[in-house]
Amino acid sequence: MKGRQATTRPASRLRILWVCAIAGALLLQILAAFRGGYVGPDYPWILERLLNGSKIFDFSTTSPPTYYLLGHALFLLIGRNNAFPITLSIIQATINALALWWFFIYTERRFSSPFIHLGLVFLLTFLPVRVIHATVLGTDWTTIPAFVLLLFCFDKFLRDETSTPLNATLFGLALALAVWLKYSFMALIPAVFLVLGGICIRRTWEPRRFLAICALSLTLPSALALHSFWASSRVHGYNTEKHWIPKGGAPGQPEMNYSDLLGVKSADLALFKAPEYWRSPDHRAPQYSHEDIKVAHKHSYLGLSHMGVFTDTMNLFQILPRSQSIGRYLIPDFKVRRPWKTPVMQASVSLGALWTVLALIGTAWLVFRAAKDLYKGELEREDVLAFLGGAYFLLMFLPIPFTDQSAGKGYWTPRLILPPLLFFFCAGFLLIDRKIAGASKTIPCILLALAVTQSAIGIVMLAGIDLTEPPVTAFEGGQGSGKGQFDDPRALAVDTVGNIFVADTDNGRIEKFSPKGTFVASIEKFEAPNGIAIDRAGNIYVAEIGSKHRVQKLGLDGTFIAEWAPGLYGPRKIAIGPDDSIYVVDSGRNRIVKFSPDGQVLATWGSGGSGDGQFKGLSSVAVDAANNKVYVADPVNSRIQVFDSNGKFLNKWAVPEWGQGVGYEDLAVDSETGRLYASSAHMSTILVFDLQGNRLGTLMPTPPDKLDGPSALALAKDKLFVLNTTSARVSVIVLQNR
Repeated sequence: MKGRQATTRPASRLRILWVCAIAGALLLQILAAFRGGYVGPDYPWILERLLNGSKIFDFSTTSPPTYYLLGHALFLLIGRNNAFPITLSIIQATINALALWWFFIYTERRFSSPFIHLGLVFLLTFLPVRVIHATVLGTDWTTIPAFVLLLFCFDKFLRDETSTPLNATLFGLALALAVWLKYSFMALIPAVFLVLGGICIRRTWEPRRFLAICALSLTLPSALALHSFWASSRVHGYNTEKHWIPKGGAPGQPEMNYSDLLGVKSADLALFKAPEYWRSPDHRAPQYSHEDIKVAHKHSYLGLSHMGVFTDTMNLFQILPRSQSIGRYLIPDFKVRRPWKTPVMQASVSLGALWTVLALIGTAWLVFRAAKDLYKGELEREDVLAFLGGAYFLLMFLPIPFTDQSAGKGYWTPRLILPPLLFFFCAGFLLIDRKIAGASKTIPCILLALAVTQSAIGIVMLAGIDLTEPPVTAFEGGQGSGKGQFDDPRALAVDTVGNIFVADTDNGRIEKFSPKGTFVASIEKFEAPNGIAIDRAGNIYVAEIGSKHRVQKLGLDGTFIAEWAPGLYGPRKIAIGPDDSIYVVDSGRNRIVKFSPDGQVLATWGSGGSGDGQFKGLSSVAVDAANNKVYVADPVNSRIQVFDSNGKFLNKWAVPEWGQGVGYEDLAVDSETGRLYASSAHMSTILVFDLQGNRLGTLMPTPPDKLDGPSALALAKDKLFVLNTTSARVSVIVLQNR
């Protein structure tokens, strides 16, 4: 390999800036890991494979086993708790940080201007797609470290003539490791063969030596590649078959053709609005939704990938609406982007256009130059980077028109081409360094300033900060433990003057809001409050599960009055009768318990089963104040049952929308209008019945508000308040018939 000495060596203090930048990005990633930044689109399946040793060598999946084998070893060490994915995520980010450091050393000597190279350092260190996918669980994080390891081994192989066989062997082992970390590294096998062929001709290697070198460097990775193809062909499954267009074609396929791949489109300008992959930027004010992104042939590959490089399109580093837990089903669909972050991402996409243009021009220039240097037998470091990075990119790029639903499954996302991105942006900065900057002192400084600005935007975009005041109304809500925020809220009540009370279950508190939703106060130190009700005197009743299994009675100001636990197991929703008697859903025992205001048990009824007066997964109770009838939600039996105030069975009717007991099915009775409202978490709607069980229709809030897993209902004059557990906020539905 020909060595090119830089005319100006960077001062050692510039490397201190490298350290600061890499450490800053690593801190961003660590903080993100503690707030669920490791949750990516395939998190449930990836986690299942990491935890289950029998699934590690499942070749029906699209990823090789090495990452999962190492991750499973960490799991055995840490155990099944939230520390496992957080620790694994931090390890991934740390390894990527070390790989970046060596890559910057690898490229440093190729630049005449240390300031232009420093600009590259800042750009790549804080590149959103790189920062994000070094943290998210899955094999994508392995690509940059594996690629840099290959560059290191190939550099050693080309520079050291005396130990070429040994170095070729080491390179072969590194390539084999890369193939079994990510199958896309198979693309490097023909690229390496091409480079070795060029070297053989120029260095006049004997054929036997050339074949020996190829055998040492390519046999093992080639064998692993063939084994992977053989294994996946014998073990068919959803993951291996979903990627290709079905035999005989499919309607509307392919969704991306070569025109989409190689051109640009006027619709690409809409991507500068920084839309979200999963849903619109603000669920209350939709702008540009995920369905627009997925429309076949609407956008070019360049436009989509540019957006994905410079934004958090899938909200991976944004806010989880529920607390993270290894046992929860977590996907980015539910992550929330604060409205103020969308303009930040728009700025990132806009400034990023400069780097994309530089990369496009620089890549063409560097590939042509690499081909010329290969012909001359004068390969340089950037030439090897071009051949390997280009081959990797083409493997991911060229088959896109043949993949099933390519516009909708994210095959354009830059997480799949992280190694080529190193090459693309390095090529752009080298172009400035070699062809434009010259002896100018101004151009390098301007380029560095722009790269630092891009990095600052990326930091604001990815950091867990909020430049606005935290949400302070129940209607804004949001995942968290701050004022007006909730963590898996389960119950809702309204007092006689319209104040709203929310059982913030996983934060162990009751939050009080004014009738307009403004945060007023919180009552702390509950254990998993699941039910709340307020009598006419303003006394607050709270049902707790956890280890307590009790009902607490509190005064107007939240002061403790009494607690009741007469054999309760899993007390959840509470209702107040017209005589101030208290009805409690004792879910663990499939019964209703009726108390007097001083805690005396007045009646109990119910048992497990499907007969009249029996329940499966009962979740709610409501009382009609006009005739003192008691309505009980019996969701697994898909019905509502009606009783008198002493538990005598009176009636029942079917609710086909139910069928699974998830504890979210709630009831509210409007005695004045003779209506009963029932929540349907699965359909995210409210069902309306008359008090005889006749279906009257459904209710939804006024757009753009919408329901997200409604878990509790409360009536107040002409309004129905709905607690959304999924999005951690309260919706208001105005009742027109009041």
